[in-house]
Amino acid sequence: LGLLKTKEEWRGRGCAKSCINALAAKLASIGIVPYVYIEDFNQTSINLFEKLGYVKAHPAAWIITTPNSNKIQ
Repeated sequence: LGLLKTKEEWRGRGCAKSCINALAAKLASIGIVPYVYIEDFNQTSINLFEKLGYVKAHPAAWIITTPNSNKIQ
């Protein structure tokens, strides 16, 4: 589950919770365990997913690279 964002005027109405629960149920029904990546600073999302029963399994890191102009030919 990722890239979930609720428009500010719709926050607090259960929209994200409904989407998460529906998608997680569908994934579980076909044998996929749902998981989510949340950056450490996003406490709002962390709180939401913890409230829904998700637990932190391990930290994650983003790795960024840029093309190298010295390609091997």
